[in-house]
Amino acid sequence: MTEPSGTEPGGTEHSGTEHSGSEGGSHVIAIGNYIGALLAVFGVLIALYGLFGPPEQTEKSLGYNINLWWGLVMIACGGLGFLGTYVSRRNRP
Repeated sequence: MTEPSGTEPGGTEHSGTEHSGSEGGSHVIAIGNYIGALLAVFGVLIALYGLFGPPEQTEKSLGYNINLWWGLVMIACGGLGFLGTYVSRRNRP
């Protein structure tokens, strides 16, 4: 025997849409902001250590200041996270 449309087995009716528990407003959290912020903050810290750290660290890495370069890469990736969140279609009215 089939159940009528709009009811679940056992006779419980449902509206067809699922809610996450909050009625009325949309609570969208853009995770790109948080990821971008974390990458940017850690990138700044690593880049500063690369600039002001002991000079012996460049001798261990074949003459490259690895901390400075990876700090700059992390800052750029954090900026891409912010940019991706900013241009996302979800944020447009």
